[in-house]
Amino acid sequence: MPLTRLAEDEGSERVSAVWLRLGMVCDPELDEPITDLGFVDQVRIDGNEVAVSFRLPTYWCAPNFAFIIASDIHERVAELSWVERVQVRLRDHCVEEAITNGITLGRSFEETFPGEATGDLTHIRAVFRRKAFMTRQEQLLSCLRGSGWSADSLVCLTIQELCDLTGLGPDGNRLRDRYLAVRLELTLPSKGNQRAITTAEGATIAVEAFEAYVRTLRSCRMNMEINTHFCRGLLRVRYAVPDPDGSQQAAASEHGPVARLEWHKSPPADSVS
Repeated sequence: MPLTRLAEDEGSERVSAVWLRLGMVCDPELDEPITDLGFVDQVRIDGNEVAVSFRLPTYWCAPNFAFIIASDIHERVAELSWVERVQVRLRDHCVEEAITNGITLGRSFEETFPGEATGDLTHIRAVFRRKAFMTRQEQLLSCLRGSGWSADSLVCLTIQELCDLTGLGPDGNRLRDRYLAVRLELTLPSKGNQRAITTAEGATIAVEAFEAYVRTLRSCRMNMEINTHFCRGLLRVRYAVPDPDGSQQAAASEHGPVARLEWHKSPPADSVS
């Protein structure tokens, strides 16, 4: 095979690898991948260096959320074995320069905003991962109840039984996988014969408290979905991002990842570390 074709194939593989990593980064409040939300603006690969720019629905989106996303982008892409340098740029935001420079220099949120930040982001990350747990659990429970599962059966369902369930269909399987993944994130049991339906703290749920518990979950899920819809609408108006109704995938090929990805055999001289 000609060397030029080899370079093209390697570039295509690297491009795909970067986008897969970006798909692992979620908006902390919405629990949706930034690639699905349309937040990723541009990806450039120059040799072993990757530059990612992203944008948010408004100029005033919370700096702590923006910093979390930027930090997670850097961390996920840097995990690729061939990547030597990652540059993350936030654009069209009120503190874009501070966050871009902070991530580039490896600074924490407090170091990036000295005298303004009152603590690190550990607590706020935990708060929103708990909300992600509740939303994913509600979606899974809704799926299982739609398949005929009763409250009595659900509160006794074990993780192994949940893993062994068949007939959920592609959507049901995805909901199960997402729920088990967030349990793992929260260091809750994600396999074995322990209860599958617990609180985010790992407590079991009594059958007589089940309906009230589900109502709490539903409120959390609806709030997250409303915020997601609102953010998508703002981004769509601000950047003419296509609707995520099935046309987004096609639109992404025209306006998104494919159009914005560039493969260079050697890094440019003015690359930022």
